[in-house]
Amino acid sequence: MDHATASQFGELERLIDAGQAASPLDRVTVVVPGRAAGVHLRRGLGTTRGLCNVVFRTLDDLVSELARPEQRSGVRE
Repeated sequence: MDHATASQFGELERLIDAGQAASPLDRVTVVVPGRAAGVHLRRGLGTTRGLCNVVFRTLDDLVSELARPEQRSGVRE
C-alpha cells in the first residue's frame, strides 16, 4: 500500500472512530461510489482493525434505505 492510500485509510479510520466515540456499537455509514469500492474498503480496513456496525452503502442504496417506511420493533411483514 502506497503512502497516499495508507493516509486515506488512516483518515477513514479516524472518521469511523469519531462516529463511534460515544459507543463503539454506534452505527457508522460510509457512502461509497460503488459496491466494489465498499468491498475494497471493508477488506482494507478489516486487515488492520475490527469493524463493528460500520456499513458501506452507495448513494442509491442509502436513499432506498432512508425512503423505506420504518417497521415497528418485532413486527415482520
